Amino acid sequence: GNSFGTGQTYQWETASSISGPWTPEGSSGSNATLTRVLPPVGKTYYRCQVTCGASTVTSNIDSVIVATPFPGGVYTINSNTPTGGSNFQSFTDAMTAIGCGIAGPIVLNVAPGSGPYTEQIIMPNTLGSNSINTVTINGNGATVQYTATAANTGILMMDGVNYVKIDSLIFKSLDATNGSGAILYNGCDFDTIMRCTFDISSVTATASSNAGIRISATPTSTSTTVSGASNTYIANCKIIGTATGNNGIYYGLYAYGPNTNNVYHNNTITNAYLYSLYVYYGDLNVISNNLITRQTKTGTGYCYALYANSLTGGSRIVSNRIEYLGGAA
Repeated sequence: GNSFGTGQTYQWETASSISGPWTPEGSSGSNATLTRVLPPVGKTYYRCQVTCGASTVTSNIDSVIVATPFPGGVYTINSNTPTGGSNFQSFTDAMTAIGCGIAGPIVLNVAPGSGPYTEQIIMPNTLGSNSINTVTINGNGATVQYTATAANTGILMMDGVNYVKIDSLIFKSLDATNGSGAILYNGCDFDTIMRCTFDISSVTATASSNAGIRISATPTSTSTTVSGASNTYIANCKIIGTATGNNGIYYGLYAYGPNTNNVYHNNTITNAYLYSLYVYYGDLNVISNNLITRQTKTGTGYCYALYANSLTGGSRIVSNRIEYLGGAA
């Protein structure tokens, strides 16, 4: 709603009503971009006073709505009960409810024996969880299954979320061409994935986009400067690739970038196609007590059990067991 030209200045203003009163937001400057912290809960109106010489014109008015943070507490996910009260019928319903921010710690208990849940779990970076307002999902052995339709699509997508703990869920792929168990990207921090199973044995393609767990700058790219996830604890998990043929998930566990202080402990990675455990860049990573095996795989192509490169400073690789790389043959 305004023009751009040399010598113009811009003064942003905000109001709680479209009719004002209007309050200056910052000071006038030659840059038309407005940068500020998250507006308060409710609807905030914005406009810009554009000055050229002695003439000032007001831009179009726009608005931003910030939802009320979801109250902290203990909730259930139960596919046999409609969404309402303290229950969500699906993970999608739960993420929709908490995705615009939380006002306290959230615990989501999946009802034992419920499911399977046929959906993708997308945890957005607008979740706003932190060291006080944490999010915990107790899976109780429930299955989340998903048919991926494109590369770099995970059953669990964690987009820059912090202080999230996921315990005892089974993630199962349904497509033969595409599928990853979990993708952590865009600077996740202080997250935990434990006692989960990532069954990606449906995938028989050999595309490098498929992995049991993937950590990278974005779902589709790598970076040497942007972290996918740091201070992450992945432990006591199982990653399962297909046993049939010389194919399947390209990576068991993949981490690329300055992903610092991550711990990969006591996981079992079975029947990956090419790289079972791949860690490239990062400081203070711990790779310990993992079992890497291809004991039941019928394909006999070459593979890398553990590929570690450019781990600069304090990283440790301790007490891992690597066996049967030649497969069943």
